Amino acid sequence: MSQLPGIASTKNITVRPTGQPPLAPTSDQPLPKSVGLKVLGMWIGGAAVIGLLVSAIGAWWFLPKPQTHHHPIASATVASPTRTRSTPSGPASTESETTPSALSLPSLAERAAQGDPDAIDQIERRPAPNRTFNESLAWARGKSVFKHRQLELIAKELRADLPLSADRRTLAKLKPFTEDPETATEALAILASLRTPLAVDMLYDVWVRRRDGTIAFELAKSLLYTPEIREAASDALAVVLDLRAASTCEQVAELLPRVQQRADRRALPMLGKLTSRYGCGRLGGHDCYPCLRGSNAVNDAIAAVGNRPAPDI
Repeated sequence: MSQLPGIASTKNITVRPTGQPPLAPTSDQPLPKSVGLKVLGMWIGGAAVIGLLVSAIGAWWFLPKPQTHHHPIASATVASPTRTRSTPSGPASTESETTPSALSLPSLAERAAQGDPDAIDQIERRPAPNRTFNESLAWARGKSVFKHRQLELIAKELRADLPLSADRRTLAKLKPFTEDPETATEALAILASLRTPLAVDMLYDVWVRRRDGTIAFELAKSLLYTPEIREAASDALAVVLDLRAASTCEQVAELLPRVQQRADRRALPMLGKLTSRYGCGRLGGHDCYPCLRGSNAVNDAIAAVGNRPAPDI
């Protein structure tokens, strides 16, 4: 009988009982060439597979990983205010979250500079050596702000109700502001804007009473002679203004009949100057109003206006 290829003769094969592992071939029986090539191929294939796996694992290891581990931290940070609000931390924690501006309340000096009367009074009651530099400046600025604020309120009240513009007591509120150099200009502007006889009377009072060359004095005089204000003046004041503006003897003589009929005691200072026979010419020894001599016009005017009292400003 012929043998199958690649299978050795069974004469040299020892049969073992079933269940026992086959014995390794002995050294005197070499493996067939085909079996050795298969084993070698398996080893080379396994090594190649293992090399590929190692390369793949290494490449994966060194690839940049997405920074996913930061998201939980961010979410925890965002969620933390909710946990803080939900936990019963008491009024202190709630106040610290809802009222952060409590630490930035205006200081005494800041409130005073804004015209707060209470803050101004607190600084004013302190002796000067106990005031800081900022408090001293704030006190001065606050006084100015407060004055202008009060003046604006008075002006608004007068302009909102025109009958009040003719009320002597209401207009009297403006008098202290006309005497204060800091508010005099604004107060005079308010008076002039009212265009009432009593307001013009107050302008005249400022002019003749101050006579100190200040801005308020010059402004009052200038406003009185503007056409708009001149038209709003009373008849008694209008003729006084004309008498003051007269520059020649002839102009004065023409005005005296009107002065006698309409002027009040505010014309007496000018009429008194007309009685003097000196003051002009070289060394002031000549009569300034020679055309008035020989008549009683000046004396008659003085007698008439003396019986008409000036408005009580």
